[in-house]
Formats: sequence, structure tokens, C-alpha cells
Amino acid sequence: METTITRARAAWARVAVVVAGALLLIGLAPSAPVSAEAPAAEESDEIQIEAVESDRPVTFEDLGDVDMSASTTFYHCSVRDGRYGCTGEPPEEGLVVARLYQRSDFNKYQAGWMIVITNPEYEYGCSAGYGDDEGGANLPGGFINDVSSVQTYNHCDVKLGDAATGDASAWIDQDRLLGALNNRADAFKIS
Repeated sequence: METTITRARAAWARVAVVVAGALLLIGLAPSAPVSAEAPAAEESDEIQIEAVESDRPVTFEDLGDVDMSASTTFYHCSVRDGRYGCTGEPPEEGLVVARLYQRSDFNKYQAGWMIVITNPEYEYGCSAGYGDDEGGANLPGGFINDVSSVQTYNHCDVKLGDAATGDASAWIDQDRLLGALNNRADAFKIS
């Protein structure tokens, strides 16, 4: 399964390179006579929070009130490198590393709880690779065996585990329905 996710990431990376190249060629093609002064390019401060590969770090406040309204219950968990368990950091601090949802498809069609996981020590996001320990925790009581979808941000991945069976997911970038670990996870780890 990890190989499938790695292949999917590689395929998306190739598509992104091709699209970027095509856009560059379109931008370089002459379409009208060049004037002495070109208009200044507008820069956008908007964040596409679903674009996991974004180079601009996603913070808690970037999630916005509208995004939180889909959840009936919201829980915040701050993690730190090499430590297990949530810390008491306020949710406004740190980068968002993942969100866990009660419902499939990120609670889009049915309201349910959401856990937002942040790391207050991060400025740019997770490091590459899966060999490092970028924090993790047991799920709180009301959230055990009830996670159905996952999104990650800032180049992070999450692995879900089921202590009763010892089963664990592959590293997940995002998943709309967790398959074999759907409604079975009682812990997570970030990398």
C-alpha cells in the first residue's frame, strides 16, 4: 500500500511538472505587441488549503470559520517531535500537520467531529521521508475507533494504528475513506 501511495505521489509530481511547463510556454508565447510598460503582476495572499504540496505553510487560522462549521465537535491536538501525546498549546499556534474526520470524504456530506493536529515548533512543515518521529498521540476517548477520513498539510503524512490488533495504515497524505482501518484507529503518528 505504501508503494501505491509513493507511486501516486510520483505520478502527481510528474503531472505538476508538465502542467507548470505548459503554463510557462503559454506565458512566454507572444499574444500581442509588447508595450514599453508591462502591468505589474498581482500577488494573491489566498491559500489553497487542500493543496498539500503548497510551499506556503498552512496555519490554524487559514482553516477559517466556514471550514470548522462542518463539524459538530472540534478537538485540537498539538504534537512535538519525538514526543507522544497532545500538548496544551492554543490552536492558533503552529502549523497544521493533519486533520482527522469522523465522516468519510472529510465531513463534506454529513457533519461530524474533527481533530486538527498542529505542531507549534514548525515554521515550514514536516521533513521528507518516513524515518523521523514528528510526534503522535492516542486518540481521546470519544474519538477512538471512529476516524473515517484524513487530510495532511505542510508536507506531512499521518499513520493510524489499532492497538487491539497491532494493525497500522501506510503513511497517508489524504484519504477520503480509510479502507481496512476505517473506524478502527485509536492512535496516530506524524512524519
